Amino acid sequence: FEAPLGVVRVDMKILDAKGVVVDTDARDVAIPTPRAGSPTIYAPAVLRAQSAREFREISTNPNAAPVPTRAFRRTERLIVRVPAMGASGDPVPVTATLLNRLRQPMRELPPMDAPGARHVTQFDLPLATLVPGDYALRFAVPGPSGEVSEYVTFRVGG
Repeated sequence: FEAPLGVVRVDMKILDAKGVVVDTDARDVAIPTPRAGSPTIYAPAVLRAQSAREFREISTNPNAAPVPTRAFRRTERLIVRVPAMGASGDPVPVTATLLNRLRQPMRELPPMDAPGARHVTQFDLPLATLVPGDYALRFAVPGPSGEVSEYVTFRVGG
């Protein structure tokens, strides 16, 4: 859906199969304001795959739903989609770095092909090699006055 720049309040009703309201939720979503002459990284979407088959399905489906949680098991694999565009509205290259809990770089993540999305870069992060703990992903794009970056923090359990 389209939304104005700034903070937008999203009110949700969760329905069961019969259309009966089973829960409600309200969240504030920040829509970043593009800075003149600078690229913009929008909120990354984190998708979770629990099997190789699910990974194949999610990685090729541009409409796959992201998960709201940031706590995962080592048996899972993450796909992170990062929308970004330059000041002129053109796609920009996004880099991804896995960081430890002290925000020290651990490794770079290579980009994957993103299905049907011109301004989205997709990354694959298998969690099996990580020990339980807190981590972050740093996404960056080059800008005329330095890099613009965005972070996603998450926890890996046993």
